[in-house]
Amino acid sequence: IAVATDAVGLRTEVSFTVFRDSEAPAIQIAVPEQDTAVNAAEIEVRGSVDDEAGVTVTVNGVAAFVDRGTWSATVPLAPGENVLTARATDAQGNEGVHTRTVTRDEDSPRFSGVDPAAGALALPPGTVFRLDFSEEMRPPAAEAIQLRSGGQDLGFTAEVDGLSVLVTPDEALPAGQAV
Repeated sequence: IAVATDAVGLRTEVSFTVFRDSEAPAIQIAVPEQDTAVNAAEIEVRGSVDDEAGVTVTVNGVAAFVDRGTWSATVPLAPGENVLTARATDAQGNEGVHTRTVTRDEDSPRFSGVDPAAGALALPPGTVFRLDFSEEMRPPAAEAIQLRSGGQDLGFTAEVDGLSVLVTPDEALPAGQAV
C-alpha cells in the first residue's frame, strides 16, 4: 500500500502486489543418454523445459528450438569426451542447467590378440576362444565371426566380456582338424 498526501492535505491510497521470481526453469536432457558414444561430427540433443513464456534454451552456446515444453538443438562435437550443457533462461534471467557427457569416437577398434594363439595344438574339446580388442565391443552380429573346421561351419555363441569377445562352440571341437 502506498499513501500520497498533497500540500492541501488531500490523500490517495494505492495498493499493488509484486512477485519476486528467483526460481530457475527446470531443464532436462532426454537424448542422448549419459555416456553415449557416437562417430559423428555433431549430435542432436533433445529434452524438456518448464513451459513458461520467454524461456530460451541453449546447448553449448547453440540456440535450441523450443516448442510447448520440449526443445532440440544440433551441437558440434570435438573428438573425444564432450560435455553437453543445456541452459534454460527465463525472462527474469534465472538459469537452469543440465549436463550430459558423450564421446565422439573416431578410432576403429584394434585387434590385439587371441587365446588360444594361432597355431596352438591339442586344444581340448570345450575350448573357448577369446578375441581381444583395444576397446569395449558391442555384441557381434552372427555373420561377423566364422568358426570353421574341415570346411564346415560350426555353431557357436559369442559374448562380450570387457575388451574381449568370447566365442564358445556349440559342440566339442572335432578331433584332428584345424579350426
